[in-house]
Amino acid sequence: MNKIALGTAQFGLDYGVNNKQGRIPKREAFEILEFAASRGVKILDTAPAYGVSETVLGEFLGGRPNEFDVVSKLPAGAENVLALKESLKRLKIDALYGYLVHDFGSFRERPRLWNDLIRCRESGQVRKIGFSLYYPRDFDVLREMRIRPDLVQVPYNIFDQRFAVVFSALKEEGVEIHVRSTFLQGLLLKTADELDDRFIEVRPKVARLQALAADAGVPVSTLCLSFVLGNPSIDQVVVGVDNLDNLRQNLESAVRAENFRRLVPELEKFGENEERIILPFLWKSLKRP
Repeated sequence: MNKIALGTAQFGLDYGVNNKQGRIPKREAFEILEFAASRGVKILDTAPAYGVSETVLGEFLGGRPNEFDVVSKLPAGAENVLALKESLKRLKIDALYGYLVHDFGSFRERPRLWNDLIRCRESGQVRKIGFSLYYPRDFDVLREMRIRPDLVQVPYNIFDQRFAVVFSALKEEGVEIHVRSTFLQGLLLKTADELDDRFIEVRPKVARLQALAADAGVPVSTLCLSFVLGNPSIDQVVVGVDNLDNLRQNLESAVRAENFRRLVPELEKFGENEERIILPFLWKSLKRP
């Protein structure tokens, strides 16, 4: 089974620290989707927060609704689940594979939304419901609320290993696990010299990672994918791309990743606990020394 899912934030936004081209043009987005389908990619990840991503996908999926399974998200601050119908309308499909709460903080203020999501699942509008999360502690809150999601999406990469401690328990509960931020929005693919002064404290780690990849004779992207694909609890790895060539390279790296899983124990040593480094939404708050 192909465990690579295609993240489509770049279809609707200028997204990622390595993205020098801006939002992907619609024609190239269609080429990316065609190529992804031909290589066995089955799941697309999107959200209303990703600009016009859902609309672009809908223009592609309208004539071929069974080409992919789609995961989208309930917008932050939503008072009800009417947004699901709007997403389906933009995507031009009858049902989603997954529908995730995009902002856990606002959900905690409106826990009644979980029953609404259950009804959406029962009606056939969505197959699996769950959460896109940023913090492992959120699972403690869900347990207190007696909520068991069908599907969760969390960040996980060579630097950000915080969720590893909950993966086994989630699998035992039958929860499907999707991970994102494999390349930490491109930060892990930069050289130490390319990092600006906000990230000065992790330059040595980035340099060591580059050296490890060079010794193995592969790009860093292969090691990043080896790390996440080597975790048996993970069902899908959501990978965004900047262009068609980027997708080709990532899928090739995913194939080669199998040969470098022996390096996973070494890669586990790169774990970084500083949230202002591993959580991209905090990067804007970092001050340059």
